[in-house]
Amino acid sequence: MENKYSNSKIYGIKCEQTGDLYVGSTYEDLNTRLQKHLTDYKGWKSVMGFEDNGNKERAYRSSFKVFFNENYKVYKIKDYPCENQWELEAEEYRTMDLLESQGEKIVNVKRKSKKLSNNNKCQENALKLVPNLKL
Repeated sequence: MENKYSNSKIYGIKCEQTGDLYVGSTYEDLNTRLQKHLTDYKGWKSVMGFEDNGNKERAYRSSFKVFFNENYKVYKIKDYPCENQWELEAEEYRTMDLLESQGEKIVNVKRKSKKLSNNNKCQENALKLVPNLKL
């Protein structure tokens, strides 16, 4: 059986009005991943009383910031076949660091967080793979 991470990629969702950029990673196709982001966003809007759309309630996620103006572009930054989630997340962080150094306005909360949660083994493992990673 093929490793699902062999199809991994790093992607961006950019607000065309503000220039805010969310960087993500997935082994799914971009359309499927975008639909999951949008479902979560619509669920959050329902919780906040912006609209009653019948979606399951969701907590706020950093990706929502790029959807506020309903003028966004989704694009693949690069293919990144790898072995597991930790390798993929480590590359996502490296990509955020690189794009931020080039002047991009990165909105990812997990990127800006200085503290690791006890239940987030992915971030801990990402740090092992990339010791100088800025979290």
